[in-house]
Amino acid sequence: MAVDDTKQVGGGSTYNSEGGGDEQLEGIGQLLVKYKARFMAFLGEAPPKSKEEKVMNEMAAIIRTYRGIPEEEDDDSLKHWPDKAPFDITMSILIVLNTIVIGLEVDFSDPDNRAWYWIVLEAFFCLAFILEVGAKLYYHSWHWFFDIWNVITFIVAVLALVDAAILSPMGANGDIRMLSLFRV
Repeated sequence: MAVDDTKQVGGGSTYNSEGGGDEQLEGIGQLLVKYKARFMAFLGEAPPKSKEEKVMNEMAAIIRTYRGIPEEEDDDSLKHWPDKAPFDITMSILIVLNTIVIGLEVDFSDPDNRAWYWIVLEAFFCLAFILEVGAKLYYHSWHWFFDIWNVITFIVAVLALVDAAILSPMGANGDIRMLSLFRV
């Protein structure tokens, strides 16, 4: 004759005294996992295939949340080229070079008569930043805007384009490109 050794615990959770048996996850952790699952479903990610897989994913997320264990890193070979480290390093170098060029131009150029090489350098950096934003938007579409730093990058790149392509040729010299220093 089998004995049911499942016990009722506060809040409706159950456990088996021998360590086996189903556990229902409740509380803040389960609520966070449910909202994360809904958000991921909104983004188009597929839900877990089986109930066991769903429970395991919920338990793993709760454990990572409470123990401070970071999510597993994605395999770099599965990432698109704008998300890989070499691209990020290249863009970081371009940002630092742009900062140096802006500083040199402020110190050594005549504000009334800009030399052609300052204009060429400004156009080069502007094009590089616009291509970066374009590549990221191509691979991530509107999901790319979920991070505030991506929004700032987009705004800085668009303002640099407006300054280089519209204001400078009109003679307005808005110095909006100084905003690119915020990327540093």
